[in-house]
Amino acid sequence: SAMRLFAAGFALVVAQPWLDATQSPEDRAKLLIANMTTNQKVQLLSGNLLAKGYVGLVSGIPELGIPDIRMNDGPQGFRDQFHPGTSTAWPAGLTMAATWSVESVKAWGVGMGKEFY
Repeated sequence: SAMRLFAAGFALVVAQPWLDATQSPEDRAKLLIANMTTNQKVQLLSGNLLAKGYVGLVSGIPELGIPDIRMNDGPQGFRDQFHPGTSTAWPAGLTMAATWSVESVKAWGVGMGKEFY
């Protein structure tokens, strides 16, 4: 029921207060970092080639509500050893920023997101 879903969501926010979107991003970040172990912090500093097959994957920390972080290869777009020759040459973020076009940057992000995920 809707009440159960609400209660479950409320319980998650109480257990993980950094997920409470009513708090400021700065406060949420401080709460999250205060609840992380040193190993969890270090885990977010590098990719995990062995886990998923490409170095741009930073494994998430599900118990903290942190999803996997999937980075691309800069302006080359996403690629991995399982799909050779499939990169799209996307413009770099700095190039897109120089357009001063909110619409263009949005289309760029949506397009990369669709290809990447």
